[in-house]
Amino acid sequence: MRAKWKSLLLGSLLSFSLLLPAAAQSRVSLVILPFKNISQNPADDWLQESFSENLGMGLGHLPNLHLVERAALRRLLAEQQFSQTMLVDPETAPKLGRMVGARYVVLGNYQRLGRQLLINVKVVDTETGTVESGQMAQVSGDFSQLFQLQEELAGKLMHRLQLNLPQQNTAPAAPAEALTGRALSGTRSTEAHEYYIKARLFRDQLGEKNIQKAIGLLNLALSEDPGYARAVAELAGVYLDRASGREVYRSASADDLTQAEKFARQAVALAPESASGYSVLARVLQARSQSSEALQAAEQALTREKTSESILTYLQLKYPSQSQVPAAEIEAELRKIGADLQDPQVLFRLGGLYFNALHSNPQADLRQALSFYTQAHQKNPRNPYYAFTLSAVHMLQGRSDQARQILRPLLEAQPEHVFLLVSGADAASRLLPDLGQLDPDQRLMQRYPEYSLAYAQLATLYQQQQKENPDNLTLLLTGVPALYKLLPEESLAWLTQATRLNPDAPEAYLQLARLYLQQGKDPRAADRWFQQGLARLDASPETAYSAALYLMARQKPAEAESYLQRALQHWQTDADPNAQLLYWLGLNRLAQLKRQQNQPEAALKLYTQLTQSPLPPMQKGIAWQRMAEIYATQNRFEAAFAAYENHLRHVPAQLQSQQARNIYGGYFARKALQKDPQNPQLLNDAGLAYLLQGELATAEQYLQQAVRLAPANAVIHYNLGLVWLGRQNPAQARASFEQAVRLDPRYAKAWYNLGVACDAAGQRVLARQHWQQALNLNPGLQAAREALQ
Repeated sequence: MRAKWKSLLLGSLLSFSLLLPAAAQSRVSLVILPFKNISQNPADDWLQESFSENLGMGLGHLPNLHLVERAALRRLLAEQQFSQTMLVDPETAPKLGRMVGARYVVLGNYQRLGRQLLINVKVVDTETGTVESGQMAQVSGDFSQLFQLQEELAGKLMHRLQLNLPQQNTAPAAPAEALTGRALSGTRSTEAHEYYIKARLFRDQLGEKNIQKAIGLLNLALSEDPGYARAVAELAGVYLDRASGREVYRSASADDLTQAEKFARQAVALAPESASGYSVLARVLQARSQSSEALQAAEQALTREKTSESILTYLQLKYPSQSQVPAAEIEAELRKIGADLQDPQVLFRLGGLYFNALHSNPQADLRQALSFYTQAHQKNPRNPYYAFTLSAVHMLQGRSDQARQILRPLLEAQPEHVFLLVSGADAASRLLPDLGQLDPDQRLMQRYPEYSLAYAQLATLYQQQQKENPDNLTLLLTGVPALYKLLPEESLAWLTQATRLNPDAPEAYLQLARLYLQQGKDPRAADRWFQQGLARLDASPETAYSAALYLMARQKPAEAESYLQRALQHWQTDADPNAQLLYWLGLNRLAQLKRQQNQPEAALKLYTQLTQSPLPPMQKGIAWQRMAEIYATQNRFEAAFAAYENHLRHVPAQLQSQQARNIYGGYFARKALQKDPQNPQLLNDAGLAYLLQGELATAEQYLQQAVRLAPANAVIHYNLGLVWLGRQNPAQARASFEQAVRLDPRYAKAWYNLGVACDAAGQRVLARQHWQQALNLNPGLQAAREALQ
């Protein structure tokens, strides 16, 4: 039935005159949103995907019509927290359409009563938000005739719309007779199609149980129709997922990759005209380290379908170390393979490639990245990803006014829908932890070289925590505090408005309380907001977690732990993979609480669990770092050194940080001092490590001992001066820095800090003399230049 339906659908689509207006020399862009299940029977939810896929497959063969890719749509739906109600609302759906750059949005719903199925569809102009009577269609019939109903619906819709696509010198659409049979991965079985769609939905949800359900459903689909090529390709992809995630999936076996390759090659044999089989085969061969064969398969997929996924797979295989390849070379390759460089998604990707140069060179020229990001934003200014990313690049370059100019129109255009923007705000916060506090020399990227503009990945925490309930502010508001440095008053006003929009939602009040503390407002006012939140506290673990965060900020660890334990107990017993991720993140907070309560052994036990968790390497590395700090407070320097080594293994980018190298040296020094306690160099390194950790009294002890053993060492005097500055003793600091420059007259940093000590003592003229001397010795010493200005 699937192949027959596809042939008939193409025939009906190609037979109509198409009249939707479009600008000359451009394709009409259209997005098909998931249909709404009006009957609300969960057993029929799979039809949402069925309608979207089958309509898209037919429309995708029309010349000059650009369909927004389903993968991009699903990501945006999840990350922007669109509910099912919002998807079919003519007031809300056009906004989503504009976010993905679509001129038109296809909205639909269906209702199943017994064996009868009723389907409605309409097209909304995203620019005007209007739906006219001639742009609607309805079909009904027996469920067993699903494919015929979908074909009839498409025919009626296209006939009534009478779309008129712009005429260009493009290849004509494939004739209907060339699109028949199983060659295009169709099926004649409604049951096989249902199994396939349900399997794909389970696969998207991740998790042990879901991946096993997906495999079982796909096997059922193939038992109904062994020639169902799309289901075969999907099964190959599922086996590849499990083979690639053996640390996560307990059911994984050594045979998974073999199974993945077997089904991928079978999909290619069943549907050689389709890109899906070649695409998954390329990824399987890549996993087997068969790079050349994988690249050939990726090229085959690319010649059949130039989607973002096929282009990305090809680039990954063509340039396995993209960060080491000039972005201009990759840009030239994109042009060569015929990628649409007017597509904002492609432009955004190019911007990311040029931005990645910051990984190897914190002073890299960002003009090309800025150009591509700007073009993507200009083509789709309502897309939060593009707006927040472009604003972040401007912030990196110290242009905060331009960053605000980019964000404000987006924020002001939808003041009542702030929830659409908070995930972007949170992503910006993760990208730029010091948002609003950057300096022109881009020190941020030197301190955080692991950050990049992989914007969608940074927002996936929201995708993982998505909920269907549109009134659940718990998840929707978690990104708002990310804006408080950039737009403090606006973010405060949004949360206040949220309490008015939904006065019964505890999370709005709890977030307001935390925001009051973050902005340094009266803590008593923050407590009042917090108490209002507590009065409305529900059973959700997210609100309990939010209450715990506030109490942690108020230095009330015992009270915070009671709420945190409530959240952890819920997440620990929830098999959902998103809940499991939240459990591990919550466990990290509990470890912090144990440290706050001076319970080091309990904290060590929790951090040890975190190092063995399925968390990403970054989070595991931070756990090792915290363990090193605890061991150091217990004078267990051997264990501290080993733990910090594990930290650096998990976060290798830290090796680029001078501060991290100094801390590492400090742990080594304290370990070595146990065997050589009178070594002044080791004492200095240990003192410096304590200094960097803010433990000034202990740092002073080590450095004083080092000075007694090596009084002619300028560096030790310099470090001791830093300790005195930190302890707000400018007279002692001045004496130490004077001794340092006396021993080493060309010690530029010592001259600079001598100036700082004089300035702190009110000796401004003398301070300027010392800063000038520092600049004479080192013209690149930016701190001295800024002090003189």
